[in-house]
Amino acid sequence: MAGEGIANEVLEYLKKEGSTNTFKMARTMGLERNMLLKVIGRLEKKEAVKLERGKVIFLKFPVAERAVVKKVVSKPK
Repeated sequence: MAGEGIANEVLEYLKKEGSTNTFKMARTMGLERNMLLKVIGRLEKKEAVKLERGKVIFLKFPVAERAVVKKVVSKPK
């Protein structure tokens, strides 16, 4: 998904540059601010970043989500 690529770029940018203003970040990354805010919103839900008064703060890289697989065990005959 293209959104995941942008999310990773956002996280790498924040890790390298530190907390920054969303207007400056959008301009530097060549993104529309609305798109950047959507990506930041998704990252906030994963607790990877925090948006506070127009500044984005890097918290952590999100842990990859793993699918839960259920095993069906049959009784021996």
